[in-house]
Amino acid sequence: MNSPIDHPVAEARRTLEAWLEGVPAAPPLEPAALLPGSPDAATAEFVFALLVWEAGEPKAASAARRLAEQFVDLNELRVALVDEIEQAIGLDDSHATERADLIATALMCVFDAEDDVSIDRVARAGTLEVRTFLEDIPGLPAFVIDRVMLLAIGEPRIPVDDRLRSVLAEKGIVGPETPDTDAADLLTRVCQPEDARDAYARLEAAAGRLARV
Repeated sequence: MNSPIDHPVAEARRTLEAWLEGVPAAPPLEPAALLPGSPDAATAEFVFALLVWEAGEPKAASAARRLAEQFVDLNELRVALVDEIEQAIGLDDSHATERADLIATALMCVFDAEDDVSIDRVARAGTLEVRTFLEDIPGLPAFVIDRVMLLAIGEPRIPVDDRLRSVLAEKGIVGPETPDTDAADLLTRVCQPEDARDAYARLEAAAGRLARV
């Protein structure tokens, strides 16, 4: 006998696959080449995830380039004022100040823990240590943690923020009041582990298409 949650998962899988089937994933971005100072891959994914959060990848890429124009490296970004970071990022949305504050806080936490603006040592230590390290950063969105775990560490998680959850709700994959973390858990169950990266890339691409409509 199927468990009570089997049907919602199967239905979500069918709906998601039908929606994303014709959506090509955008060419992969290289955050380290976009951000100030060409940081190591894990740190670049971490900072870039903070820019993608509630903004999407195209806007995040533009923001990363603007940061590279204003700051020499991530250490200079770390010591900047929040309003300076917000202005440099240049994303005029309801999360602009929070995003800048998160970046300042996150970089300071990394520096305090590692004596460097880098999570490379932590990333090399293993999945559990990375997740614990990120979860200890005050206020860090689950979306950022999941994106880093997926793209930098290879853990099969599907990151979901309010932006993506709204799109998923519009497509009937999750309910309109579903918390972001529950939506992420559902998508992670829906997708095969080896398909998680591609599924997330297509989800971001599809969300970007809808945002332009």
